[in-house]
Amino acid sequence: MRMLCILVYNPEFYLMKHLSHFVKKGAYRVDTNGGNDNLAFVNPDGEIVLLYVNATKEDKFIKVIVKNKLLTATIKANSFNTFSF
Repeated sequence: MRMLCILVYNPEFYLMKHLSHFVKKGAYRVDTNGGNDNLAFVNPDGEIVLLYVNATKEDKFIKVIVKNKLLTATIKANSFNTFSF
């Protein structure tokens, strides 16, 4: 008997992929002012990692200030986005 397996990646798969690639062992989470759409971590080497989730059906324009530097970006609809500083 042959079995057909279908693999479907859900959003949580991509979230874990981003986190496991960019957030290193020994990192700690830091607070942000951006609401529930983002997570931020500081890696042991001082790198700051920001994960931004846009779960809406429309692109979003964001402004992020890290250490007095401004980042602006357009976040695509239904996406996970990772920034490192």
